[in-house]
Amino acid sequence: MHKLDLSFLHSFARKERFTFLPDVLETNQYEHLPLKRGIYIFVSKNQKFIYPGGESRVFYIGKSDDLRRRIREHSRKYQEVCNENKRDFLSRWQYGRYYYAKAFGCDSYYLLTVGVEESKALESRILECFYDRFKALPVGNAAFSFR
Repeated sequence: MHKLDLSFLHSFARKERFTFLPDVLETNQYEHLPLKRGIYIFVSKNQKFIYPGGESRVFYIGKSDDLRRRIREHSRKYQEVCNENKRDFLSRWQYGRYYYAKAFGCDSYYLLTVGVEESKALESRILECFYDRFKALPVGNAAFSFR
């Protein structure tokens, strides 16, 4: 496990801990995820990304009202990228997060919502923590996706 991957969350006060899931985009690895609301963080296995405020292995932060379903969708798109030819690459340029996963490997952390907490609200808090620490959003996230 990458112990320092989530150091940007030092100001995120919460009793619940993130759960680590290695190789999350590989076939059927997502089956271990619960069918609940939460957020997930994709981290590179062997690459740190350079942000204005420092380096981090985090390349994508997302949310879902059904984690297993959403990660299954990510896994399907990741598998498409892994099996594509050069022509496919030009038609799927918007799949940046999957190219990072293909090039550098992908582990994940996830955190479930508590009570009536919405996954979007939790994602926004986590993205703001990341932005505050690194002065940028993760390379795989869209601009201002936390608003």
